[in-house]
Amino acid sequence: MKKGHPKLILDPYEWLPGYGESRVSFRSVGLDVILDINYEKEIFVNNEEVVLPLRREITFNNARCFIREPFPGVLFLSLMALKVSSGWVS
Repeated sequence: MKKGHPKLILDPYEWLPGYGESRVSFRSVGLDVILDINYEKEIFVNNEEVVLPLRREITFNNARCFIREPFPGVLFLSLMALKVSSGWVS
């Protein structure tokens, strides 16, 4: 991939629910990292509101590295502090 010419693989605005997630989980199986996103969708059936539990999954195959922590977590803030103190950030 050349700089300035990105290739869109997955549009998160089309793939993720627009009204939020109920739960997000993260796991690894061998070298694959799997992200599970659970959400609910309200629909009307016979003039009655029904809540459907739905799930989406995205798999990153052969992941070389993965970090599991809240964003912005301690590692992220530590890296930003390191960049500022070492002069990496102008």
